[in-house]
Amino acid sequence: MEIVILIGGKGSRVKKISKNIPKSFLKIGKKSIIEHQLKYLSKIKKKIFLLSNIKFLKFHEKLKKKYKNIKFEIFEETMPLGTGGCLKSLSKYKNNNYLIVFGDLIFNINFKKFYNFHKKIKVI
Repeated sequence: MEIVILIGGKGSRVKKISKNIPKSFLKIGKKSIIEHQLKYLSKIKKKIFLLSNIKFLKFHEKLKKKYKNIKFEIFEETMPLGTGGCLKSLSKYKNNNYLIVFGDLIFNINFKKFYNFHKKIKVI
């Protein structure tokens, strides 16, 4: 199972308060939403794919520098492809199982337990 975080989008619903910061990078406490997500998802010890809009390049660079210990790859769409369209960039990988998480979700889930359950029941 590979992990995919969708962090694109226009952010139109929070535009007035976000000041051109992507929703994923809005702070909850001292960390951004994406940092909270990476904290939990990195426990699975799998590669994390970030699917995003190229206009957030400076935020992606900050993530790369801050999280050198996490193996992740960033796909930046040059034009908006929508929720399903951006997943097309994963087609070059031969994996059938992806955990897809929206980048503006706040959660407290034991993903290691979730992943182990998924492996145990062999859901495809």
